Amino acid sequence: MKQKLYWATHIATNSPLLAKHALSVALESRRTQPHKRQQILVATHHKVLTVFLARVFRTFATITGRSWDVKPGNNLDYARDVLVAHQSLLRWEFLPPGFAGIHVIRDPRDVLVSSMHYHRKSNERWLQWPVERLGWRTYQEALNALPNDEDRLIFEIEGETGVTIRNMLNWDYNRPGVAECRYDDLIGEHALGNFTKVIAGWDLTDNERVLLRDLFDYFSLGGPGQKKTHIRNPSTGQWRKHFTPRVQDAFDRAFPGAAAQLGFEE
Repeated sequence: MKQKLYWATHIATNSPLLAKHALSVALESRRTQPHKRQQILVATHHKVLTVFLARVFRTFATITGRSWDVKPGNNLDYARDVLVAHQSLLRWEFLPPGFAGIHVIRDPRDVLVSSMHYHRKSNERWLQWPVERLGWRTYQEALNALPNDEDRLIFEIEGETGVTIRNMLNWDYNRPGVAECRYDDLIGEHALGNFTKVIAGWDLTDNERVLLRDLFDYFSLGGPGQKKTHIRNPSTGQWRKHFTPRVQDAFDRAFPGAAAQLGFEE
C-alpha cells in the first residue's frame, strides 16, 4: 500500500496528464470487468532492464486491477495476470496458450561489466550472505578484495554473472507469443516506438495500450520515474573499455562465440 501511494503521488506530481489518464483507465477497468484477460509475461535477466520493466508492468497491473508477481521465473505464481521473470528461468508448462510475452537480452560483455560494478556496491541481500566456497566471505567481500577490475571481471565470469550469461544463451528463442528484444532496442530515442510495436498486438483496450506505452516512457531512461540510483552507466559497448586481453581470453574460454550467438558484433 505504501508503495502504491508513493507512485500515485509521484506520477500525479510529475505528470498530471498521465495521472489523469491512469485514473480514467482504472475506473474503466473496474467498471467493465472484462472477460479472462490475456496473461502477460515479461522475461529479463540480471542487469537487463529488470527494475525498469518491473516498475512499468507492476504499475500498469495495479492501475488496471490485474494481479502481478515479480520473481525468478522458476518461483513465479503462474496464476497471476502479469508475470515479471528475472533470470528468465521459466516453467513453460504453466503458461496458458495465447499469452503475450516480451524477452530482453543484452550484450553479454556489457552484462559482465555492469554486473561487476553493481555487485561491488549493491545492498541486495544475497550479496551479503557468507559463502562456504569463498571461505565464508560474502560474494561482495570476495569481489571487493580483488586488486583490480580485471580480476573482478574474471571472478564474475566464473561466478554469478556467468550464470546470467548462460541463462541468456540457453533461452528458447523460438517460443510463440514472445517478442524478442535487445537492451539496445528499449533505451534511447527509438525505445518508445520499439516498445509500442511490441505491445501493438496484445489483447488490451486502446486506453490500456496507451497507458502502458506512457508508463514505459515515464519510467524510462531520462523520464521522471527513472530510478537513477540503480544505474551506473546505461550506454552500450562499454565492455570495450574494460576487456583486457586477459579478460577477453577468459570470456572466450567460458562462452565461446557468445556475443555472435546472441546477435551482437564481435
